[in-house]
Amino acid sequence: MKHKTLYLLIFLALTSGCGEDETLNSGTATGGQAGTDAGGASSAGSGGSSAGVGAGGSIAGAGGSAGSGGAGAGGPGGTGGSNAGAGGSEPTAPRLFVSATDFATATEVVALTLDGTQTARLEFDDPDSVVTVSGGRAFALERTAAVVHPLDVDGAATGSSIDLSTAVASASSQNPHDVVVATGTSPLKAYVPLYDAGHVAVLNLDDNTLTKTIDLTGFGDTLDTDGGVEPDYAWFDSSRNRIWFTLARIDLSTIIAPDYQLACTGRSLLMALDVTDDSIVDLNGSDPGVGLELLHVAPTSVHYVESSDTLYVLSSGCFGNGASARSSLGVNAIKLSDLNQTEALAPAGDAFYSTLLWNPDQVLLQSFAGFTEEWHSWNTTDSTLGAQVSFVPDAATTDGQGTLYGVDAVSDGTNTTFEVVRVDAATGARSVIAQNPFTSGLGYTGSSTFRP
Repeated sequence: MKHKTLYLLIFLALTSGCGEDETLNSGTATGGQAGTDAGGASSAGSGGSSAGVGAGGSIAGAGGSAGSGGAGAGGPGGTGGSNAGAGGSEPTAPRLFVSATDFATATEVVALTLDGTQTARLEFDDPDSVVTVSGGRAFALERTAAVVHPLDVDGAATGSSIDLSTAVASASSQNPHDVVVATGTSPLKAYVPLYDAGHVAVLNLDDNTLTKTIDLTGFGDTLDTDGGVEPDYAWFDSSRNRIWFTLARIDLSTIIAPDYQLACTGRSLLMALDVTDDSIVDLNGSDPGVGLELLHVAPTSVHYVESSDTLYVLSSGCFGNGASARSSLGVNAIKLSDLNQTEALAPAGDAFYSTLLWNPDQVLLQSFAGFTEEWHSWNTTDSTLGAQVSFVPDAATTDGQGTLYGVDAVSDGTNTTFEVVRVDAATGARSVIAQNPFTSGLGYTGSSTFRP
């Protein structure tokens, strides 16, 4: 499929940056499609998407649950007042967001119910636009233009966009990569890693304004000559009242012809913010610095397992001085209670590992060897990858419960059409839930995001 060929050509040219977006939420979140942005350019890379599949709470809008014998605001009455009105406490139906792009000028996003019914359509003059989910809320994110669009329960824009294009005045590019809601804060706060600017933006979601930015540029590695720290992969830990995130600290200036290989110049970090006062949490105790050095370099996807309090970080690795093989890659398992790290997976070979899709019974890992995309299953108790699988759709995301969603491009040799599909990860059974949802004529699949 020609869209995948273009995707991979760009992918090989620039191997850092992030794409789809999806934010992690405590419990069942998964982030990390191969990216569509590096340094503000439309290029796929090691940053991956932060496609989030979260177990965050339902969206609550204006109005509350029904009182005794009455109806909630804007909602029907019910026996004993059991029905909540519009914006009340009852859960909203899940939404699937799928997108198309031309990688140059525009993105179209369509919101669907899980039976394929379209509930919203968005068009952006930004080829690197994604939807991210956190705390049960969805946001459209224009990464090149640096604009956050809060979405309503159906996936439509609310009209209260937040412009981050000048959030860090000294930065030539902001490149926001996630919107992470700190549930329970008042006013309700959200945090946005600014990948290019090296800051985290703090938003007030009660009035949809930028409150401040938190400067992270002082946490750079002395061997990293490009001056960036690349904050990404943020998620909210409600049990500790923290925002966790990664600093890739990769040297983009080393990705040059003829090999376009990221050099090993330092270590990536895990960082945390205390959302009560937005202070940096010292994860190193008496050791120097405040960030936890990861075992691997260049994170591309992360997942938190609440039951074991373990954070899994997939990293694509780098090339040592003069080396022809990739090193410092694999899956890092971090017990957050004591920050003990183990190498859960050290893949053999020289593939670029970009995505974790986490389901209860089967973890799926995406990799690229040259122009060849592969997906493998993985049991987290095993130190090696499992079997290769062929059922994962393009632009795949997951509901975290064993169902995959994505958009496949189908060509008859002359025309290309798109199918939004559902796949059972246990059996590989596939069904089409929507045909040709896009109307803009953009030729390439972008991303998929699931909002529970």
